[in-house]
Amino acid sequence: MQISQKINVLDHGFVRLIDSMGSDLSVVRAARVSYDAAWRAGEDSGSDERLINFLWKNHHTTPFEAATFTFEIHAPIFVFRQWHR
Repeated sequence: MQISQKINVLDHGFVRLIDSMGSDLSVVRAARVSYDAAWRAGEDSGSDERLINFLWKNHHTTPFEAATFTFEIHAPIFVFRQWHR
């Protein structure tokens, strides 16, 4: 994956996507594993899309943790202190 463009935030910071692992298929497989149906993931993209929309709308966010993102973030120290609280 190519490193994304830097996005400036206010006067003193920026955010940039460095790397990502996983995809929509990873999320669908993680959601279906508890029903022993992970093997169905990817067979019907319409079904997969409906499942992702259902999960998001109903705040079932754990399957989304199957995808991982790495960001580079530059911000003033007081922002980091609040962010990590």
